[in-house]
Amino acid sequence: LSYTSFDYAYGIALSRNEIAYSPGPDRGAATKINVETTIKNTGPIAGSETVHFFAFDKTRYVTPDYKRLVHFEKVHLDPEEEKKVSWDATLDLFYHVGPHDTSHWVLQEGVQMQIGVGSAVDCRKTPSDALCSAPIGWKLEDDGIYVGSCDAACRLWDESKCSSF
Repeated sequence: LSYTSFDYAYGIALSRNEIAYSPGPDRGAATKINVETTIKNTGPIAGSETVHFFAFDKTRYVTPDYKRLVHFEKVHLDPEEEKKVSWDATLDLFYHVGPHDTSHWVLQEGVQMQIGVGSAVDCRKTPSDALCSAPIGWKLEDDGIYVGSCDAACRLWDESKCSSF
């Protein structure tokens, strides 16, 4: 419950629209998309607001979540005060449980999503809303080939700490 009001008048901004995936140990970890919004307290008293960022998958071959919370941050603002809130979207945002079993996290080539800010945003119903980003996605570097089972095996190998790399 808040006794003041908040505005996301500037919408949402992205540093880029694509994350590059490269086969190997880092698998695109160096590439990030910075997601940013500015929130303003437009009410007469100070107050706190939780800024929610949601992902809306546009395409996926398994049933996507309709609206997935991917980041949140609570901010306290005095009347008429503005604050920028930002976070980095990584390749992990695009991983989902594969269609053949529930033990492997995989990527789907060509998948796109939008990031929306605010608890009431719905980027599937109103994709051109100022609170919805342009579509973002990932791509293979150097015209490589993505093999989900190999990627899943590499992820498990890395998590096991058996590698000396």
